[in-house]
Amino acid sequence: MNWDSHLAVYAVVIPMLSAALCMLLGNRHLAWMLAIAASASGLFSSLGLLQQVRADGPFSYQLGGWAPPWGIEY
Repeated sequence: MNWDSHLAVYAVVIPMLSAALCMLLGNRHLAWMLAIAASASGLFSSLGLLQQVRADGPFSYQLGGWAPPWGIEY
């Protein structure tokens, strides 16, 4: 699996899921650690996206493998 091809989705999904998980955690310190880890993950995936766009130019990501107009293009 090529992780670089999914960076656009990681930059959105990881912080979104970790925010929901932070609400479910009972410990404030664990929630802070998860929030910091998710923020760092979002930063590194965004930097990877920047590097990818600088090297290859703009790209589009088709979610679910469905081509537009039936699928979602990100």
